[in-house]
Amino acid sequence: MAPRRGGSSSGSGSGGSSISIGSCPNAFSDIVLYESENYIYFSTDVVYFASYCVFFVLTLIVLISMCCVRKRHPTAKKLTGAVYLLSLLCMLLSYTLRIIGTMLRECEKQIPPHLNEWGVAYLLFYYLGLYLLLVVVVWGVNNQLRERLGSYPTFFKVIYGIILGFMGLLTCAWIGLNCYNQWALTPAGLDSNADPKTMEMLRLGVAYYVFYIVSVIASGALSIMTLVSMRSRGFPYGDLLGWVIVLIFCMFIWVLFTIIEYGSYLDYNNYLSADTYRAFQYIENFFQTFSWIVLLFLAKSRAWDNTAVNNPNPQVYNNYPQQPVQYGQVPPPQQQYAYNTAPGQQYYYQQQPVYNGTPSPVNGNPHVVQVK
Repeated sequence: MAPRRGGSSSGSGSGGSSISIGSCPNAFSDIVLYESENYIYFSTDVVYFASYCVFFVLTLIVLISMCCVRKRHPTAKKLTGAVYLLSLLCMLLSYTLRIIGTMLRECEKQIPPHLNEWGVAYLLFYYLGLYLLLVVVVWGVNNQLRERLGSYPTFFKVIYGIILGFMGLLTCAWIGLNCYNQWALTPAGLDSNADPKTMEMLRLGVAYYVFYIVSVIASGALSIMTLVSMRSRGFPYGDLLGWVIVLIFCMFIWVLFTIIEYGSYLDYNNYLSADTYRAFQYIENFFQTFSWIVLLFLAKSRAWDNTAVNNPNPQVYNNYPQQPVQYGQVPPPQQQYAYNTAPGQQYYYQQQPVYNGTPSPVNGNPHVVQVK
């Protein structure tokens, strides 16, 4: 998440001033809560705090909805498995920490430098949740589509692995730098004169989200390729194509706005208005949350239950033609075989006509023997 007003501004040296502990007398009043030789801590904008609460509730609703979908639609368990659940839990926990930390700060129950320790935990769960969301979009969706098609070439798995492996390493670097900057503002960091890497964090943030959006686009392209293959082979795909397009659109929008926001912080001359940043907060969080919702609709689609396949090359069975039955025909003449068993005496064996492979006896006698 991009830096928000209500954070801190850096200087040099260390030290601090005392804060009177009250029962939230100046909460969300846009005043300076804490000032030291290094930093100035402003009160949190209530618009941001409201967004934390709203999207905490929405994320909780999505989590409950996931349990209902998994119960009613057994085929949805694959896409809404452990990775999907863990991503939701990480995001829910990050909102929880953000709300608690903000309330402690606004009610002056703890001085802001100590609250940066909450920020370390918040950022850890927040960015881990976003990475796991990418795993579901790239691996989960494409993996289930390829299995549905019944064709899973190795190079598809290699592409998924490269994308997620690279983004995993980049996520570790991104989380590490963010957590370091938060730690630098804690009492331990201030005592050790740690220098926050603010500009480095902003540049890495732009790079991180650029690669993130490229991964989303690549995942969408692979999904559409699979759906086109389904159509060409006659596999019913129902509303899968529509939900995949909506999913990629939601992911694309929130990442794009995040890139714009981080880019604006790189140059003081490009700062946007306060209202614009407030709008960005809601747009980004809305499309993030809606991405999880779309995944639920995709997981419970009836297309996964439809096993009928319109095969353009149906299997042909060779039916052997039956011999026509002809009536009124005279049976073929009987054949006689002579056996010389003794001088001057011959035995004749007469073979009866055969109908449908079964000999027909003459006058009830299967064999007729004549003696000369």
